[in-house]
This record gives sequence, structure tokens and C-alpha cells, in this order.
Amino acid sequence: MTLEAAVTAAAQRFAAAGIESPRRDARLLICRLLGGGPELLLAEPGRVLEAG
Repeated sequence: MTLEAAVTAAAQRFAAAGIESPRRDARLLICRLLGGGPELLLAEPGRVLEAG
């Protein structure tokens, strides 16, 4: 799964849960978990994420 796909999947789940800004929150959470800021998604949208 790519970084972009992970953010999209998380945003869909957040939206279903009623989160007010699902895409932004998903982007911030996932990028922070990867040790970066929101710019990480812009720099590496195709980055392949591995289960670990």
C-alpha cells in the first residue's frame, strides 16, 4: 500500500465515523506516525508502506 492509498483509506474510515476533517486528520496522523510532517505526503505519495 502506498502512502497516498493509506491516507485515502484512513480518511474514508474517519468520514464514516463522523470526523469533521477526515482527509486532513488522516494525513497528519499517518505522516506523524512515519516521523514526518504533512509535507511528507506531498514529497512521497508513492512511498510503499510495509506491515511491521
